[in-house]
Amino acid sequence: LSRKHKGTRQRYVRIHASGDFYSKEYMGKWLTIALASKLKGLDFIFSAYTKSFSILEDLLSNQEKLKKVYEDAYNLVKIDIPVLSKKLSIEDFNIHFIASVMDDTYIMYPSAQRIIKKYDLPIYNVTSQNNGNCVKCGDTKMPCVSCMKCYTYPMQDIVTKLR
Repeated sequence: LSRKHKGTRQRYVRIHASGDFYSKEYMGKWLTIALASKLKGLDFIFSAYTKSFSILEDLLSNQEKLKKVYEDAYNLVKIDIPVLSKKLSIEDFNIHFIASVMDDTYIMYPSAQRIIKKYDLPIYNVTSQNNGNCVKCGDTKMPCVSCMKCYTYPMQDIVTKLR
């Protein structure tokens, strides 16, 4: 990414081209980086596709852990930490988590559907069973795996191909 700011256009940083979060500490570090970049005034929005539902749930459901991550970001940029008057949530961090849902996701991760719903995660469907009727764009002419609009969320107008 170029550090030069070009107008008011936001830039998206996708965490991982492949791979996933392997621990809550690692996920917490990315939350810290994303929030710190926002606090520094950088116009980056972070996004990450994940199947690490239990790690996400463990971090987001624990206010003490979230508060520590929040404080770490403020300390990193040397800004006074504001007094928190509400519970922290995903929206307090500069990061979008997108649930990667494959044909076997709900079998391999039984709690996935509950966690996706609880945190209102957008879903990227990579499934051989969906032959149209994309829940994201409504396209009935092509399978989701060909459409790829979900894959580029939140960059709405960009469509890419998997490697």
